[in-house]
Amino acid sequence: MSKETEKIFSQMNKYMEQFNFDNEEQMEKEMKNFIQKLNNNEIEFDDDPKFQSDDLLEEAYNTSSKTKAIKLAKQALEINPENIDAECFIAEFEENQIKKLSKMENIIEKAIQNVKMANEALLNGMPIDIITIYIKQILDDLGEITGDCVTEDIINEIFSKFCLGK
Repeated sequence: MSKETEKIFSQMNKYMEQFNFDNEEQMEKEMKNFIQKLNNNEIEFDDDPKFQSDDLLEEAYNTSSKTKAIKLAKQALEINPENIDAECFIAEFEENQIKKLSKMENIIEKAIQNVKMANEALLNGMPIDIITIYIKQILDDLGEITGDCVTEDIINEIFSKFCLGK
């Protein structure tokens, strides 16, 4: 059932609750009255927290900004703490963030290890080609995080500015 249909049924139920029907004819008559009022835009829809919450969550799904999406989902959950979809949206986002941070942590640890190995190779007087391999790996690792890609020109630029091993 669409959200709009849900809103209409919810409002219709509220409208119908105000009457005590003795028979089905009376009920049908009031349903027709409701539909006529609905078609004439005479029915004011309540700001049902459930629908407000759903609207915010829908906006969260449709936004391109992850920060805004989480903010909207949290607002949806504040309005309707029973909105399980909002809860799942937030949990999924947080789980993805934890995975990304864990991956970054592993990449940084790998880069640090390569810095140590490059430094050790430099101190042991290893050929510049060996040190270059470590430096390239460090830059590749950090590029995985930043999205930057390291070219041979960057490596050459590094070694042209620093006199390593002399």
